[in-house]
Amino acid sequence: MARIAMIAGALPMARAQRDTILRRNATHLLGLLLAADLARAASNEAEAKRVEAKFVGAAKRERARHLPEYAAHITEITSALERLGAAISP
Repeated sequence: MARIAMIAGALPMARAQRDTILRRNATHLLGLLLAADLARAASNEAEAKRVEAKFVGAAKRERARHLPEYAAHITEITSALERLGAAISP
């Protein structure tokens, strides 16, 4: 829902979803990717890079949890890891 909200320009809704996701799990991969995208949307490149570093640092441990949402969004997660030059392991 947050991605749709971003595309539709409903940034407050996307930010609320980001906050909810990361409040439940501060290293949730999809929450972190959303946070980085929202930081860029706000022209805050430094924050986007900080969040992306957190994403890369958490990726191995989080992916080992095998959450259903990670399986559903594996392409997005893998693409982000590749873009960020991170080692990709299942």
